[in-house]
Amino acid sequence: MIIPNNFTFAGLDAYSDLHLVVNEVKMYVAPTSEQVTQEIPAMVGRYKLQNKMTYRQIDLDVTLMSTTDAERYDFRSIVADALFTPSDGDGELVFDDDPEVTYYGQFTTPPQWARIDARATFTLTFIANDPYAYLPQVDMPLTATSTNIDVQGTQPTEPVISAVVNQDITFLGVSTADRYVYLGQNIDLDAAQTPFAAETVLINDAMNNLALWDVITENDKTFVTINGTIDGGFSQTTDVIYVDKNATGSVGYGSGSRWHGPCIRRMLSQSVDDWSIEARINFVPSAATEQGKMSLILLGENAQAIGLLEIKDADMREDVNLAISIGGSNGQGQIIYSGGSSDAQYTHQVLKYRKVAKTEKVKHTTYVKKKVRGKWETVPDVYYTTDTYYVNDPYYEIVTDNNPQGGNLIPAVSSYANVYGVMKLQKVGTKFTAGFVWLNQDLTEQKSYRWVFNDTNNQYTSKLAGVAIWTAANATIPPTNWMKWTDLKVYRENSGNTNNNPPVIAHAGDEIQIDCESGVVFKNGARFMTPLSLNSQWLKLQGGDTSTVSVTPFDSASWNLSYRPKML
Repeated sequence: MIIPNNFTFAGLDAYSDLHLVVNEVKMYVAPTSEQVTQEIPAMVGRYKLQNKMTYRQIDLDVTLMSTTDAERYDFRSIVADALFTPSDGDGELVFDDDPEVTYYGQFTTPPQWARIDARATFTLTFIANDPYAYLPQVDMPLTATSTNIDVQGTQPTEPVISAVVNQDITFLGVSTADRYVYLGQNIDLDAAQTPFAAETVLINDAMNNLALWDVITENDKTFVTINGTIDGGFSQTTDVIYVDKNATGSVGYGSGSRWHGPCIRRMLSQSVDDWSIEARINFVPSAATEQGKMSLILLGENAQAIGLLEIKDADMREDVNLAISIGGSNGQGQIIYSGGSSDAQYTHQVLKYRKVAKTEKVKHTTYVKKKVRGKWETVPDVYYTTDTYYVNDPYYEIVTDNNPQGGNLIPAVSSYANVYGVMKLQKVGTKFTAGFVWLNQDLTEQKSYRWVFNDTNNQYTSKLAGVAIWTAANATIPPTNWMKWTDLKVYRENSGNTNNNPPVIAHAGDEIQIDCESGVVFKNGARFMTPLSLNSQWLKLQGGDTSTVSVTPFDSASWNLSYRPKML
């Protein structure tokens, strides 16, 4: 049943979840706009630059459908929590009688209510700083070199075009009638050019098949598992390799007095001097008391540890730690980066004093001569004054420090808590480059860090011959809720492009995403702007028109286009 004017905000139904009936929706015909002008000296008037849309405002007159005074206050709290809790992001507003249209914004300025019996009425104000009304996203495959698209909506929209590559490519391009985006460099056959593969894929593992890996036990391991032992076993889904924390026996974390958990190993078909490795992880606790570690161990020709990429939560008093290192018997000879850990912090109530002014009314009596019934007499004359004095008023101030004596522990949180991202390490010659990329749920990059170490003394020259992963819990402490591995890639880094041949920009299985709305190109979720042509212009599709979108090389990838239709 459609309830007139009813709405859903951030997944909450106004009537069933928030106990609101919408009496009237007051919506402006179009978003608010303002003129942008420029003052020019000696010119009469101003020079108009443009009309700029600013925001969209929607006012909702509502009734809180409470039946008792107590219920009215309970429902008020529900509305306040749902609509006015501070948030960095915008919520989706959808009306039941127009379900195809979505507005993005927040409710602002909490209103005062007017009581009607046990109910209450008030007006909610919704502000959409993105003034457009959005229709459902359109997803479509591009099944030819050129595709005609009848663009929905009425306003210009920016598409996202993705290409899942099926062979090595040196270039990729997309275009409309007036714009194009181009990556890489085409091959000049007249100059006898050939593609140069700057890297060769050695492992491209979706991490959904344990049969590709060798199970390692405590008795046959060839490397050090730092402060722990190998036990238990991994499980798999169609997307990830993980440890089932509720399992026992040959799967699960097993048991141990320190770190303990399963380990698997995969050796390369060849050992390589120059290489790069990356793995996507999900490391998400459900409580501050949980602990866990995920270790990606790099192996040499004798299956010894030559490097380590690790994320670890070892104590609720410390931040989650990311460590990337090379060399040593346990892969930690040279720390390239180790960050996130810090001293535990505690709060204390500290007694302090402040001077507070006090006033006191003081009675004064003097004697004066007055004529009383025709005679002079001495009589008392009373008056009052106010004296001000200061006292030390005690109060308590909350301070934070690392002194545990008498303090309350603050569970630490770092950038590496609740992460979904990619750990990376590359060796080219004597240069080691490490990185961590945070990903959004659509696999686009949120932010990234990069660290560099130059092995000027040539200490760390072991060839990479394999990898191992070890996921561990700490003693009997509940393990981190999600510790999942997926998309492991190992490359051989090639050199010797003496003929200036066009470099390969993507291999089979790589996904390149051209996000014209954000103005960013992604490769496997990470920013990929280096091969972008400087003359590129991000594509725009005009709502209500037919646009022709062309892609190249069409046969070298599976293509898909998506866009969000917009209206005023």
